[in-house]
Amino acid sequence: MPPCLRPGSGSTWTPCHETEVFIYGHAGDGNLHVIPLLNLKEASEVRRMRAIAEEVHDLVLALGGSISGEHGDGLARTPYVRRQWGDLYPLLEQVKALFDPEGLLNPGKIVGQDPDLLVKNLRYGMEYRRISTGTPLDDERWQREIELCHGCGTCRTYCPVSLELVEEPTTARPKANLLRGLISGELPLHWLTSPAFKAVMDYCVNCKLCLTRCPTNVDIPGMALLARTHYVQQKGLEVDDWVLGRSELAGTLGTLTAPLSNLGNRLAPVRWLMEKVVGIDRRRELPVFARPAFKKNQRLGRRGAARRVAYFPGCYATFNDPDGEARATVEVLERNGHEVRIPDWRCCGVAMITKGGVDAIRGDIDHNVRTLATLVRQGYNVVASAASCGLTLKHDYPELLKSEEARLVAAHTFDIHEYLVRLRRDGALDTAFRPMNLRVVYHNACHMEAQGIGREVIELLQLIPGLTIVPIADGCCGIAGTFGMKCRGFELSMRIGGHLFDELKRAKADVSLTSCGTCKLQMEQGTAQTVLHTVRLLQQAYDTRERSRSSDTP
Repeated sequence: MPPCLRPGSGSTWTPCHETEVFIYGHAGDGNLHVIPLLNLKEASEVRRMRAIAEEVHDLVLALGGSISGEHGDGLARTPYVRRQWGDLYPLLEQVKALFDPEGLLNPGKIVGQDPDLLVKNLRYGMEYRRISTGTPLDDERWQREIELCHGCGTCRTYCPVSLELVEEPTTARPKANLLRGLISGELPLHWLTSPAFKAVMDYCVNCKLCLTRCPTNVDIPGMALLARTHYVQQKGLEVDDWVLGRSELAGTLGTLTAPLSNLGNRLAPVRWLMEKVVGIDRRRELPVFARPAFKKNQRLGRRGAARRVAYFPGCYATFNDPDGEARATVEVLERNGHEVRIPDWRCCGVAMITKGGVDAIRGDIDHNVRTLATLVRQGYNVVASAASCGLTLKHDYPELLKSEEARLVAAHTFDIHEYLVRLRRDGALDTAFRPMNLRVVYHNACHMEAQGIGREVIELLQLIPGLTIVPIADGCCGIAGTFGMKCRGFELSMRIGGHLFDELKRAKADVSLTSCGTCKLQMEQGTAQTVLHTVRLLQQAYDTRERSRSSDTP
């Protein structure tokens, strides 16, 4: 296939009219979708589209191919059906006349006489105009992003919410459609603060799979966050969003009052009160608070080592798994000769950002960027063990702040697995792992996939002798951070995760692994199985004493 795509190779593929194209499809059977990137608001681009279509159809027919692959002909290819069928085309007309003499069924499709059909019914045409909304939607960057969605519907095959509810408002593309209606004046601006509009935007749980699975990489989560932020600025945050968005505060209080806080979280009257007052579903199993919490402002490992990292542990590792995820990350880095700095970090804010409460945590975001940028300039790389924290530092902070410091931090931030694989490829990773006779299964969190990370984790696990990695048909666990903790999200989150739970049970592994604290919670509740952070297993494989020290070793 690659030679067929390489211009100038004598293949059948040549660039059309110096037009940039986006290619995706099904490599296994050689079925490719080639999308020319054209601005159909301009007459010259419409003419270019028509010329490209003519040449491509002529080429396909000259090669004895079909103008349609796995899709129907529809309006887009109807003008070329006559060329495809040749002398048989009149037979199609006769069949149409026999069964639909009035032309009521799908008029104009397959059997049609309009030679200009291709340039009609365009999503954007020469008549399309933007209006000034007086809102963040006037940002050229977001207007272009909104208009980038061409409505292919691929999101229906990967959006976790849409896969479960199977309703059009739950998919990704309606978000872009509604916002396009607003910036073009088709919808009144008061829609931006209407309950119906917010309901559609809230179907986006910020899994960010659009960043890797959308054929044109449209940032649907970003535009949904933009819309929710405007809504919150006008209407305010809901109580459950405010409470669950303050995860560092909750973690601090929970840790200081442990074990009483853990006891309270298991008492039915307390859970009933939490559900009624702050909207946390009483059926949700909450994480256990550890005491003491993992400390900030530490300097660990080899002082003055050539390799230095600033470890951003995040709230879950700090308050709920300090002796697991947090300690394991530090020890694995120490084992590989690093100086490890635990900065004076604050919660990355992913939960609050997701619900539109950016203004409430802007001070924390600024603090994190300043702190981490200072360390980066001193030669540190930033390492995160929590998928969501890493993604927020890499993706959300530069988008929100639009500053050089935020971009600097993002460029030097790595997920722990990503970082360790880089060490291995540089020949700098200690691979003296002890044998572990275990069957394990790994769940790749959505926020790992959104960073383009997945294979790296398997590559690390395969370095452990004796370890059997059981493959599964992986999918979203459903919790989506705080979404699955709320009364309005719990049942749907468990339904979404049901497919993964079945796979984990089928695998019959000794232990399940993931790199996300909330995924760990969801997997444990859905399967009643032991779930560890992957770096915890790496730590155990490094240290033969770990088996006797660890209470959660399988």
